[in-house]
Amino acid sequence: MFYNVLDYAVELEELSANPLDRMKWKPPKVAEVVDRRVVVNPGQARELLTAVTYVGRPWRGRHLRAFFACMYFAALRPGEVKALRKDGCYLPASGWGRLTLSRSRPQSNRRWTDSGEGFDDRGLKHRADNDTRSMPIPPELVAILREHIEEFGTAPDGRLFRTVTGARSMTTPRAGRPRGRSA
Repeated sequence: MFYNVLDYAVELEELSANPLDRMKWKPPKVAEVVDRRVVVNPGQARELLTAVTYVGRPWRGRHLRAFFACMYFAALRPGEVKALRKDGCYLPASGWGRLTLSRSRPQSNRRWTDSGEGFDDRGLKHRADNDTRSMPIPPELVAILREHIEEFGTAPDGRLFRTVTGARSMTTPRAGRPRGRSA
């Protein structure tokens, strides 16, 4: 960014040349391979998904299990999971399924959103506003999502993840604790 500022100064003829062009420094090489020692393996992921069911009140942990399963098995961002709707899920009785994402609902402070709410309704990251992203999901995630929908249903607008009171999401610490049903 600083380099671009200096280039702009050259363009405005405030500087005769960008002084950084004379530097002989090269950035250090970075490892391009993921270190498997620090990545959660499938066994650990399953243990974590089981452990999360014990978090908070009984319904909260079970709700979180499906949320984090989407992040692990489908590599979804939290905002994409929050915007996931039933009509974007192909969940067959057996075998692989598919998720089709069309929106993201990233959480932020109300002062930083366009709407003044704690969530912004946006298109998918690095895609055109109305573009979608579709990905296959393994049978294990299909089963988890089917169980989740059977137990919790969906919000009136089809969202899979919401609070007991119907608010947008109760899956992140900043979203606050839902009020209402205790179990």
